Amino acid sequence: MNAVSVDSFINSSWTFLNAFYAQRPNLNIFDFIQYAQHNSPRVLIDDSSQSDACFIAIEFPSVFKSDDTVLQRDRVQTLSVICEEVSHFFHLVHAAEREMPLSALQLEALGEIDRFVCFLHWNAFFPALSLPQGIDNCSDAVELLFEKRSFNTSREELYIEAESLAFFHLRRAFSHCWTHRYFDATRFDNRAREYIFSLTELRSDSRLSA
Repeated sequence: MNAVSVDSFINSSWTFLNAFYAQRPNLNIFDFIQYAQHNSPRVLIDDSSQSDACFIAIEFPSVFKSDDTVLQRDRVQTLSVICEEVSHFFHLVHAAEREMPLSALQLEALGEIDRFVCFLHWNAFFPALSLPQGIDNCSDAVELLFEKRSFNTSREELYIEAESLAFFHLRRAFSHCWTHRYFDATRFDNRAREYIFSLTELRSDSRLSA
């Protein structure tokens, strides 16, 4: 397996989301990355300031700095964590820019959706960072990301609900090609893309609400 860095996965995930949603925020993702001595990746938000500004950052476990250790042990899991946290950051930034509300459930559901789409296209878009598992269709992505997944956290109910909601919308977004044996990962499927994009624009709609 070729040697790559965690930074390359972070940058590629950020680049992918910007391309998928056709957004180009004027910021450097690495200005918002922190590392800490814990095993719980998360997005940090501090809006306690008296000004209109707030602090936001993605905090990864410090072990992520040991690229060889993390990536060589489980490249799929590492990318999965990175994709989800970068997705959270991406949608929080755009919600703030548009002054749109974004609930925890909506944020987690969008993270699951982005994780699926990112994995579906990953090897085609980033061959130098390719995953060991080949993903030829939607079923492969589901098996890799959702099958036999468990949550061991105090927020288990939220994560299960978000995953269920994401799966519901993914089935709708890719309904026209869900059972296809081969998916052309070299390009975005416009029908699926438009459906998913509409979810980010209509967050007050019950489709992404509890």
